[in-house]
Amino acid sequence: MKMGKKGTTSHFPYFLFLTEDEEEIYLITNKTPNHLFIPELKQVDYFFIIKNLSRYTDVDQVLKNILSIKIISSAQELDPTEIKSAENFLMLEPIFETDETLPKLPPVK
Repeated sequence: MKMGKKGTTSHFPYFLFLTEDEEEIYLITNKTPNHLFIPELKQVDYFFIIKNLSRYTDVDQVLKNILSIKIISSAQELDPTEIKSAENFLMLEPIFETDETLPKLPPVK
């Protein structure tokens, strides 16, 4: 993802997973060498974002599962209305680039 102030551009790598229920699950880095995705949360390394939350997804259970991973030191749910630069999250959109020269993979079953 690209973003930046006038005259600058920052690239923030992210991963995207689309579920069968059309949820969009993002893992995005907060830090690049020269910029922060959400500057007021400097202590945060990554954001785990779920868009189009399915009725089958239990956010508390997701958070509990994340915290059970040994290399995760902390995780918490954030209210975007309390974050000054939360509009940056609106820039997260699935980008589907197709390259016709690449071989097609069979569907996953």
